[in-house]
Amino acid sequence: MTIAHKPAANQKSAKPRIAERNEALAKQNIITKLGFLQLHLKAAAEAKHLSTIDNEGVHATAVQRALPTSIRQFNAFSTQELPMDVRDRAPSMMRNANDTLSRHRELRASVMDAVDAWERHLKARSSAVSASDSLAKMRRIVAFNQTVRKIAERELLAAREQVGSLTAELLQVQRALGALQRQATLEAEKHRDLEIQLRKLEQDRALPSKVFTIR
Repeated sequence: MTIAHKPAANQKSAKPRIAERNEALAKQNIITKLGFLQLHLKAAAEAKHLSTIDNEGVHATAVQRALPTSIRQFNAFSTQELPMDVRDRAPSMMRNANDTLSRHRELRASVMDAVDAWERHLKARSSAVSASDSLAKMRRIVAFNQTVRKIAERELLAAREQVGSLTAELLQVQRALGALQRQATLEAEKHRDLEIQLRKLEQDRALPSKVFTIR
């Protein structure tokens, strides 16, 4: 008779843990790419000509041309899209699936804001400067700055929500710790009562028995 061997419990739980780790790495990759794009958005908003990673004097124009201006381009964007002399100093970024981005709605909204803002920036920069379109250019600049501000406000709100969540978790842990401490106190009191009763029984057993004689 053949006996079927059941898989170990740790083998069952290994796949979900691997899937969770892969999902976390994919999400972090999206966050890194978004942060890289936002870095250049902020530099553009401050009218800088050099990016933070180009602090050795390399002009940022080639880097800016490689940055994505749509969700599709963002998904396909990676460190390999950057100029060769910048790759070593840029963060490690890889392509991501659109489904992965869609699973994180808040991240996707931030990515949409960033690529739209970058597209507007490129259009504003490439537009010919003339008296007839100066008002339109100013409107694009205002819209671009408003988008950058909205991104900053969203990041601040997310940070506040994270702090609130951590505070709630801390309160839960403190309540649980208080309950455990109270339970430990009760158990200690019960233990002391039992010790007192045990010592009393031992003392009673140690007393000599009284013998009554009938005369």
